[in-house]
Amino acid sequence: YLNQFGLLASSNAPFFNQHGGLVPPAFALTMTATNIGGTIYYTTNGEDPRVMFSGAISSNALLYAGPVTLNQSVLLKARTLNATNWSALAEARFQVATLGIPLRITELMYNPTNPAQEFLELQNVGTAPVDLSGMYFDGITFTFPAGSSLAAGAKIVLVTSLDPATFTARYPAVAVAGYYSGSLNNGGERIVLNDRQGNIIVSVDYDDAGGWPTAADGAGYSLEILDPQGDPDNPANWRASTQPGGSPGTTSPPPPPPSVRLNEVMAENLGAVTNNGTYPDWVELYNADAGPVSLEGWSLTDDGNARKFVFPPGTTMPAGGYLVIWCDDTTNTTPGLHAGFALGRTGDNVYLFDALTNCVDALTFGLQLTNYSVGRIGGEWQLTTPTPNQANVAAPLAPAGSLVINEWLANSAPGQSDWIELHNTASLPVALRGLYLSNTSSVHRVTSLSFVPPAGFVQLFADEAVGPDRLDFKLPAAGGAIILYDQTAIEVDRVAYTNALEGVSRGRLPDGSANIVSFPGTASPGASNYLNTYTGPVLNEVLARSPSSASQSGPLVGFVELFNPGTAAFDLAGMSLSLNHAEPGQWVFPANTLLPANGYLVIRCDGAVPVSMVAGDFNTGRFLDDESGGAYLFNTSGQLVDSVEYGFQIPGLSLGLAGGQWQLLAAPTPGAVNSAVASLGNSSALRLNEWMAH
Repeated sequence: YLNQFGLLASSNAPFFNQHGGLVPPAFALTMTATNIGGTIYYTTNGEDPRVMFSGAISSNALLYAGPVTLNQSVLLKARTLNATNWSALAEARFQVATLGIPLRITELMYNPTNPAQEFLELQNVGTAPVDLSGMYFDGITFTFPAGSSLAAGAKIVLVTSLDPATFTARYPAVAVAGYYSGSLNNGGERIVLNDRQGNIIVSVDYDDAGGWPTAADGAGYSLEILDPQGDPDNPANWRASTQPGGSPGTTSPPPPPPSVRLNEVMAENLGAVTNNGTYPDWVELYNADAGPVSLEGWSLTDDGNARKFVFPPGTTMPAGGYLVIWCDDTTNTTPGLHAGFALGRTGDNVYLFDALTNCVDALTFGLQLTNYSVGRIGGEWQLTTPTPNQANVAAPLAPAGSLVINEWLANSAPGQSDWIELHNTASLPVALRGLYLSNTSSVHRVTSLSFVPPAGFVQLFADEAVGPDRLDFKLPAAGGAIILYDQTAIEVDRVAYTNALEGVSRGRLPDGSANIVSFPGTASPGASNYLNTYTGPVLNEVLARSPSSASQSGPLVGFVELFNPGTAAFDLAGMSLSLNHAEPGQWVFPANTLLPANGYLVIRCDGAVPVSMVAGDFNTGRFLDDESGGAYLFNTSGQLVDSVEYGFQIPGLSLGLAGGQWQLLAAPTPGAVNSAVASLGNSSALRLNEWMAH
């Protein structure tokens, strides 16, 4: 009753058009005095606009006279003053130009010389304090108690509970924020900080191999992150501490740029840069020193083998000079140096070591574009047009607003991953680094050097795994929203869904449009969306495991059988078949491959003999996986029109269509009507019979 007439103080608290949370830069915050009105006073420094116990207006309070533009993160407090009566306090924290909670794992002492000296360092890289209450780790056991907080820019150190006195004796000046049970794995593991609802805030998947600094693995040094805003799973973004014992709670100065450095990298060269008629990947070095530098004994690699390619005697770089290393076979007779390894277009690492195997420079890149390179410009890596042995030139880019969420799978089949597909509607590439994706409860910032091609697509897996195409959240099958934000936290695109069906993706048709449809059987991640209007031959029978008594080339070698249910012959020319994974064009039907109405066509799957395109003796030249495989049929446009996937198979028994469903058949019948369905035993007869736990 009192509240109805505005007589309760809390009923007159100012109302915000958004009560805190994530807002874009220049967000216009409005405040409304509810019920009985009054004048609104507010502060942005965390103080109360009312002087405690006196009722006076604080000297730091501001009079609300219209929308307040927020360009930095603030803790805003507001009250309404009506005559001499103050309302209850309205309080909200706004985070501007960033999404997610700004906490980063910045140092790991995972394998110290004394196990009691193990520690983890956490930093608030934001501009406002962070309430840590209830946050907890996976990988180690620790939950922040209620009331815990971390000031803007501050660091805290968590220490193993093994022997606190030993740690204090080694690090007497370090203020320990807490002791965790368990330990950091000496061989590497995934460490995750979760919010109190169980959503991932930040994770690190460190290792003691694969390019991770080796001095941190038992030699008394820690892992220190180089760029807290960079990729925490990127080994090139970490270094061994400059001092034994690391730097818990403090910040080490960044290393100076090396004189000889990685300068340009091309991982998908399909014709842009030639080396005597070949088009290999390549790496370019630059010598910024004032004098020549000998590279004799230096090395280059793309993995944990630091000596994968060693520069031969006499290799010298002049002052201000460039050197290109071609990433192809060392036996190549074309001019220049040949590394003996190629680069991966979906993400890879490049490391440069000196003659003493000290890591001089490193780069990790993500999804790359055909006939583009990445290069250093102004100290930052960005997309470039290829310019080997010359100064780098930035490639023009389209804004993030050119991207749309084009297709997604929120209820993947068991053992598979959810995913999101982005489509670039522009005629220029779009950079992914710095963009945010959210499932409303979690936020992932893309930190890899990745790009979307003009009018192209990228698939990002929502499975909390490691890689440039992986997101640190999953999609709830029950429904939700997927949101894309640009680098300044402004929303670019959003889609909502409910009750996702297993294995059925949803998306826009046509690409980039507002029309959202389901794609049963025609999920097309990384390609244009389509619905299946195909009415031609279908997969009808598959034998993946021939009898153990049959020879590899015997009559019951693995096969795939097609059946034409139509009333007229069908020409399969230009269509393709793939085994074990969906790969359009893996085996293409030759010209004039006519399948009569109600006819059958058998394609052998014999990896022991060459591929055959001879009518009546088709052979893919590959075996079907007999433990977990599949067969996939594609139309002439490379679109999937039919498929079957399976698990462990029984020798000599095939799978086939029976009553419109794939079933285990009593006997293989290649080129003929499928046999009856096999009789199966009761699953209650199954027993766990043997296992190995370690």
